[in-house]
Amino acid sequence: MKKTLSLILALSMLLTLCPLIAASADDDCDFTIMTSYWKPFDPDNNLVKYVEEATGIKVKIDYQLSSDYATKVNSVLMGTNIPDVIIGASAGSLLNEGAIIPLTEYYTEAYMPNIVAGLKDSDYVYLKNASDGEIYSFPYKHDMPEAMSFIIRTDWLKNVGLEKPQTWEDWLRVWRAFRDEDANGNGDKTDEVPFTGNAYSLMPAFGIPVSCQSQGNYVTRLPDGSYNLIWEHPNFRTYLENMAMMYAEGLLDVEFASRTLTESYAVMNSGIGGSMQAFAEQSLVTTNALREVDPAAKCECIEPVQGPLGDKLIPARSTISQKGCVTTAGKDKIDKICRFFDYLWSEEGMTLMNYGVDGIHFKYDAEGKPRILSPYVDSFANARGAGLNFQMLPTCWTVDSYVQILTQGKTYEELPEANKFFYDGLFMNDPYFVNLAPQLATDAYSEYSADVIPAVRELQANAIAGRISVDDFFSGYEALKSQGLQEIIDANAEASAKLN
Repeated sequence: MKKTLSLILALSMLLTLCPLIAASADDDCDFTIMTSYWKPFDPDNNLVKYVEEATGIKVKIDYQLSSDYATKVNSVLMGTNIPDVIIGASAGSLLNEGAIIPLTEYYTEAYMPNIVAGLKDSDYVYLKNASDGEIYSFPYKHDMPEAMSFIIRTDWLKNVGLEKPQTWEDWLRVWRAFRDEDANGNGDKTDEVPFTGNAYSLMPAFGIPVSCQSQGNYVTRLPDGSYNLIWEHPNFRTYLENMAMMYAEGLLDVEFASRTLTESYAVMNSGIGGSMQAFAEQSLVTTNALREVDPAAKCECIEPVQGPLGDKLIPARSTISQKGCVTTAGKDKIDKICRFFDYLWSEEGMTLMNYGVDGIHFKYDAEGKPRILSPYVDSFANARGAGLNFQMLPTCWTVDSYVQILTQGKTYEELPEANKFFYDGLFMNDPYFVNLAPQLATDAYSEYSADVIPAVRELQANAIAGRISVDDFFSGYEALKSQGLQEIIDANAEASAKLN
């Protein structure tokens, strides 16, 4: 096993490892788990004991705060008592340390029948390692791709005398009116931001599926079905030309190169933002924030922007993600580890993790369906604090459970108007959702991305802001290929072939 930390760091972290060392040495459990948590999840208030009772498998879990979890994992790898399962750490980094074993052969009905039954063929691309095509993690499933939406100030539309936009020309007309006609009605015709958000928010409108959050994943699905960098997409030039036009006209957020989602929400909540791509819930949050000053304010969800090429897409939530690896220490306990986590995907296990315990967290209605009880149904924070949808483990979060908490157990008709905006934003976009590409953590990306990717992003920002031409962007992009960019592109193509 490779040693990634110095002896000094290992010694400095020794005290933090004591609980885990004790847990690993505890003979009163079948295997040990290390995982991270964040509020409102509560390590002392969860449903794990019911999983142990149902499976007959006892586990010892070491919960660590997510804020410094990576450091804790690195420290653990320096020790002699490695947990059998590590959850919440990058499989790629653990693999580089030689710390984990492949699980591909255990994705069978013999070992994990419920997980295998719950996965589609297309899900496996999000579980496979890009370098060798093996699976090293258990899956976590949020069975609801609906999450993002475009939102727009519909009261602004009324103020400027326009309807909800449908085509690219409609959107340009709306954004120009927001810019010119004092759409927020405060007497200042210069403070409106027609479209707020970063440079990635409008890429899907040009047929380039990518998250507005980006999160370091600059890979997209190309028209031939393969995966590679967003700048390799044949529509990227058209996208770049239109973004430069929008910036020059004052339609695009001046902070497009760096604006985070949280910062964009602040713009919307302050009453100067006209539209953005956001989590659908933001329509509810922004409307309520604005109505503290203006009771007529409305920030509604709307169908995605249709670009000039006819594309009308919005990124779906990744329903499958990697959640938990078996270390070399746990390889001889693989049967019990698989059975324990497979139970979470069984009908009984999903009922437990999504709804809790019958009579405590939920009751069955007249039709035999579980209904979450108050206070757990009143908010996601209450549900998570009680151990429902416990994301510390590789569980499966169902749509029904999500919607019950979203609506606080109410019918659609009983919801306040702003809550309906949120609900509508989730489901009106079903025809337009597109799955994002997996993150291709290739060796070439690890070696060159720290230098090359920021250079490409800077070229892109300069082209949008008009400091260089679109042709200059592509000239600079080509020049970077000799500095490692081509190696990343080639490695992505090879990894894509393995994943597909």
